[in-house]
Amino acid sequence: MFDKRILQKAETINLMKHKVNYVSTQGIGVIMAENAFIDSSVDVFNRLVISDPEWAVSSVEFATKLEDFYWGSSWQDIFFQKGRSERPSVYDGLGYALMHTQICEGSLIVSQFQLNGEAKANNKSESNQRLLNTLPEYLTGVFLGDSADADGWVEWTTAVVVTNSENIKIELKPNRIPLEVGTTDVWTTWGHIAFHGGLARIPYGASKLTIIVKSDPS
Repeated sequence: MFDKRILQKAETINLMKHKVNYVSTQGIGVIMAENAFIDSSVDVFNRLVISDPEWAVSSVEFATKLEDFYWGSSWQDIFFQKGRSERPSVYDGLGYALMHTQICEGSLIVSQFQLNGEAKANNKSESNQRLLNTLPEYLTGVFLGDSADADGWVEWTTAVVVTNSENIKIELKPNRIPLEVGTTDVWTTWGHIAFHGGLARIPYGASKLTIIVKSDPS
């Protein structure tokens, strides 16, 4: 499904796994999630730098590596998508590194499902709903468009066996997760995962729906 070398590369560029654990144990992950929906990644960054000044240097490194390896790629678009003329910021680099590290550690599961086409703009509700209707029958997708928190949701009411990014079969418990279509912010993705346990993504230009869920939803 995904090129495993992508994940191996992430592990070799020092994403500081001990710092990810620090975020979780200190409750900063909750602060990040709360801020994700009010677009205050600057506040998130400042809190982390105050807690440990090394975050400032590390975030610059993350942004540089993001631009060198992943910027504009279909893999990066899963987590956030901007205009191609924009460059990655330290806030993008930090959020991307945190989630990418969790995938390498196995605490986030990523799986993809083929669609019969590509997503349209948010005002094309009927077209996007028809696209979601091409998902496997055990998945239900609803497109809402410009709603407050997400573009819709994806649900499965029975356990589903999926293949993750390392080509390993994993069973997902029944769940309903938010859907984001097209452009989105990295901290919005983080916030959905933190609050709802996962996110369904269809970036512009993609013909697959990607599900990102916690391996332990508790």
